Amino acid sequence: MQAVILAGGFGTRLESILKRLGTIKSMVPINGKPFLEYIISFLRRNSVKDIVICLYYMPEKITSYFGNGSKFGVNIKYSYEKEPLQSAGAIKNAENLLEEDVILINGDNYFEIDYEKLLDYHKEKKALITMGTTSLKNTRTRGICTTFKVENGKIIKEFGKNITSESNEALAGTFIIKKEILKNLKKGVAVSLEKEILPKIISLGRAFSMLSGGYYIDIGTPEMYEEFIKDVKRGIVKL
Repeated sequence: MQAVILAGGFGTRLESILKRLGTIKSMVPINGKPFLEYIISFLRRNSVKDIVICLYYMPEKITSYFGNGSKFGVNIKYSYEKEPLQSAGAIKNAENLLEEDVILINGDNYFEIDYEKLLDYHKEKKALITMGTTSLKNTRTRGICTTFKVENGKIIKEFGKNITSESNEALAGTFIIKKEILKNLKKGVAVSLEKEILPKIISLGRAFSMLSGGYYIDIGTPEMYEEFIKDVKRGIVKL
């Protein structure tokens, strides 16, 4: 299994903290270790050791710390953007490094899910994209996560960050994508996976979800960043 981590963003919602600490969102310290290390540690513990990290803003913060990944028990390759390309554009930029089906993770999300089970489900459904989702009962999704109407595992409709009467699952920053969804994209052009690619795949009936009750958090706001620090100190999340 191979994972791609999107870690090129500016971290606008965390700007006050990032400026004070002189760092970037995926590298904010959690108990003395950068947030990205928690993602990578969880990947390694779940037998995902081949990792591609997509970079744009202050890439040296990540590359100088993780290097080729050998000190962390993984193999890391990097994809550099000359300008911000958004999610799908960033993946297209890394296309030559990718396997046919890859795990895609937002670099400010930590989600405990069974990757092997998610990949098997993705292949069984012949999906182009499969979302790892969390329940709307998880209050941490409120106003932060994209929500969906899902029927028998198939994504029927997407509602952005709104919660409607039809919403029943929320994206938790983890996907499986089939590389073929990139074939009609032009390299070097900014494209959003969620806003521009996903609606088309939903309309084709080839977008699915797998609901997980595993721990989930998006540390993109100061409140959730502080919450994650507390959860680590409580032992709820381990490195």
